[in-house]
Parts: sequence; C-alpha cells; structure tokens
Amino acid sequence: MTRLFRPFPRLYLIVPCVVVVGILLAVPPAALSQNGGRDAIIPANAADLAIVDRLEGRNQGGLAWSPQGSLLAAAGPEGVMLYEWTAEGRQLVRELATRIPLADVAWSSDGSLLIASKQDGDLTWLWDAGSGDLAATYQIGGVLGFVLDDTLIALRTNTGLDLWGIPGGSAITPANAYRLQYVASINSAAPNAGDTAPWLALSPDGRWVAFATQPVFDRSAYTVELWDIAGHSRVWSADFDPEQQAGRGYTRNRKTLAFTPDSAHLAVHQGNAIRLLNTADGGEAAILENDPTDLSGQYMAFSPDGSVLAVSTVVSDAEGKSDFTLELWDVRQETVIGQLDVRSIIYKNLAFSADGTLLAGIYPYVPYNTVLFGVGAPVTNLDKLLTPTPTITPIPPTPVPTEPPVLHIGGTALIQTTGGDPLNMRGGPGRSFDIVARLPAGVTVTILDGPREADGYRWWQIRTTNAVEGWVVDEVDDLQTLLPQS
Repeated sequence: MTRLFRPFPRLYLIVPCVVVVGILLAVPPAALSQNGGRDAIIPANAADLAIVDRLEGRNQGGLAWSPQGSLLAAAGPEGVMLYEWTAEGRQLVRELATRIPLADVAWSSDGSLLIASKQDGDLTWLWDAGSGDLAATYQIGGVLGFVLDDTLIALRTNTGLDLWGIPGGSAITPANAYRLQYVASINSAAPNAGDTAPWLALSPDGRWVAFATQPVFDRSAYTVELWDIAGHSRVWSADFDPEQQAGRGYTRNRKTLAFTPDSAHLAVHQGNAIRLLNTADGGEAAILENDPTDLSGQYMAFSPDGSVLAVSTVVSDAEGKSDFTLELWDVRQETVIGQLDVRSIIYKNLAFSADGTLLAGIYPYVPYNTVLFGVGAPVTNLDKLLTPTPTITPIPPTPVPTEPPVLHIGGTALIQTTGGDPLNMRGGPGRSFDIVARLPAGVTVTILDGPREADGYRWWQIRTTNAVEGWVVDEVDDLQTLLPQS
C-alpha cells in the first residue's frame, strides 16, 4: 500500500442582552460564582485554596481543559476521560477508550478536536470532541498541542518539535484530520542541544515555542530559547549561569517554563526565583523571588487572567529539611500569597480551568489521582457520576458465544493496516479508479455495497463517520484490511 507520510514518523487518528450586559457591568468577573458555587481563583482568595475533588485511579498522564468550557480531559491507563463540573457535582461525560495508556492530551483552540498520544510510544489518536468519534490515528507521539490557529500540531522530539498539518495549510478539523502530513521540524540551536531532551512550552496564542536545554555534564547552567513557529526561526536565546542564580544554587529542575495567558511573557524558574522574560526580546520584565531556601520549581501554571501563578515546588527550611508545597504567587505584586502543604508530593501537569475556578494537578504515584484545587465547598457527590457515553463498547467479561461477524451490507468494519500504511479508498471497485481518501488503522466504517471482484481483489463500498464514501479491498497480502464488527 502507498505510504501517506515520510518514513519517520509513520502513519499508524436566549434573557435579553441588556440584562446580561448589566450583570457583567455590575459584578466583577472574578466574583461570578461558577462550577457549583466556587469563585475564580484570584490573589484575594488564593490563600484559601484547598482540595475539592479527586479522580482516583483515572489518570496517570496528561491533563487539558477545554478552551471555552469546563471539560477536563484526563489521559490515563485505557484512554481519555472527559469530566465536567456543574452545580450538581462532577459528571463523567464521555470515555474515549483506547485500552492503551495515554500520556499527552490537548484540545484544538476551537474545541472541535481532542488529541492524545501513547505513553512512551508513537501512537496518537484524534477525536471529534463533539461526537466522540475517532477521526484518525497515527504512528507518531509526544503531543504538545495545536498551534497557528489549528493549522498545525506540535509533537515533542529529543531535540525540539515536529510540526504536522493538512496539505495547503488548512485548519485541522474532524473531517480532514486523517490527512495530516509532516511539515517541518524546529530544533534547539543551543550549544548544549542534544545532551538532554529540552523542556518545551507552547504559547497560548500558538505562535511561539520555548526550549530550555542544559548540558548533561553541567546542570548548573542552561539556555532558554524562543522560536517563531511560523517562520521556523529563533527570536532570542538567554543563557543562565550559576552566578545569576538567587538562593541555594542549582537544581536540575530549574528549566521549568510557562507562558503568561497573553503570551507576552515567559516564566522561567531559576533557583528560588521565577523570572518573567519578555516574549518580544527576552529582556527581564520582573523577578519573583522567594525565601532563599526555596530549592526547585517543578511545574508552573498561570490563572486565566494572569494574576496568579501556581508552582509545584520543593522547599527547604533553615536546617536543610526539604518539604513539598503548592506555592501561589500574586504575579503583579511579585509576592507569595499562599503555600499549600501537599504531603511530600510534587503535583505534575498543573492546569487552570478556562473560567479560573479549578486548578488540576496529577498525583504521580499509585493510585494516580488527578486532584482538583479550588475555593469553596468540595464536591459532595463524588460517587454519583452520570452514565458516561463511551465511544467504544466495552467487551463483556463473560461474553456469550456467538457466531463471528462477517462482512455484509449494512454492517460495520474496522480498518486494519500494518507498517504505518493507510488503506486507499477509491472512487470505484478497481485500481484504475482515483484515490478519494486514505484511511488509517482503527477507523470504523459502514459497508454500503459489495463485494465486487476486480484486479484480483474483493472490493466493498464503505462510508466513514465523516460521510466520505468509496471502495476498499478487504484483504492485501494475506492481511485482512476490513475487520467485521457487526
């Protein structure tokens, strides 16, 4: 079968308006109660932050909040769980099952697509976020997110990132996600690039990527670079030496990066200080400096309005005893406004909800909790989850023996390929007909007609979930390319 991608990586997914305006003008946005009575996390209440919910055993990978709503996508042992918080409590909205552990997860900026990739591997799934239908699968991994108005996805590599997009530069949608192709790579140009994999951060506007690299032989010095994604060009770089550090000196985790919500500044954790660098030129805009015994900031996240910075960090007292804390900063006042004892745990992948009322983080050990921090009453009906809408029907533990399904008109089938190849869909039952689509493995289709014999193959007319119709073969080189499902 013809390959769609280059050899590496390979393809393997109506209150009248005046009333509304009046309310918004009369009540400050941060005071509007949301998510079951909780308020947005702001400097005035951040010191009251507490754990309000836990998702036990559901997640050990990435977290991503939907861009316009309160949906949390949690990548975990068997796929992605989508949760929503309302006045009635927490609701499990949908389970996007893969039966394979996933680690990275991201939303497109318009919220139409959800992408997730395998933990420690090169498999990626793209779903139609509205319907939960699988749009495409690929043998690529390391998802960072969507960039440049959803025209590209960025994938983490050992030296930077790879960019994938639709031919012609169209925005990626559920209808065309199966057409992704490799576009370009952006690799760190720091002298020590390649010694260790860089830490990366994408700007919220999707225009910039920041790298932090350090030589394996000297973890007390490192380089931060900012790159223009559209131009594939480095905008500036900044070197940080041990002499520049405040506090107790080096830590291997100083290279934590986070952009402010307006993408105007890049936060870089260095020793006991957090430096805000101007995105435009790399100049230092502010420095947030804590007690000199502060050791290491591991993960950082800004609240949606940029007023609060959450840092999962390790601190040390005067006697050198280390402890773990979730540290909250008032960014404008450049002061710490609260520290939450998190019981010797560094919370990973910190992320604020779009309305700023919840801060999610991952407890990185068994049972892999996703923890939700907020201001207000905790969720009280944790065990009263609404019935999820799965995208793949689970296999019963004790199935009743039945005749295996066969291909038939009106039935469904699953596309199966190997070696990263797509299955060609043609305009008619034969190789002389034009290719109208290339289908990746894992796509579910409906059979419309067939079979027809032509060119030594059996052909079936099918329709995809995106209403694309055409003809495919059911076997190639002893490989069954259409697996009957019903």
